[in-house]
Amino acid sequence: MKIKSENRELEYSYPGTPENCVFIRGRVNKPLIQLPDEWEEFVDLTTLSVHLTPIGANQNLIVKRTQGLEVHLQTNGLPVDCYYLIFGQVLDKAL
Repeated sequence: MKIKSENRELEYSYPGTPENCVFIRGRVNKPLIQLPDEWEEFVDLTTLSVHLTPIGANQNLIVKRTQGLEVHLQTNGLPVDCYYLIFGQVLDKAL
């Protein structure tokens, strides 16, 4: 399904859940995950669910805070190296 506005477009599918949500996944080696610009207009950023899988040593990874399109991470002093999976609910007005 595609959601369009004047300047942006978001394509998503239903991942087998009763809610309309989108997700992004990847690998990061710094304490900041930058979400796609399109999410600002189409996703309720207060509904983010962030899942982190450390690679290598236990880093005691946590989400320190989310701020706009940024997800800030924190470790026990080791460098960040992890896979991430982030879900967000699509805004009703975008549907």
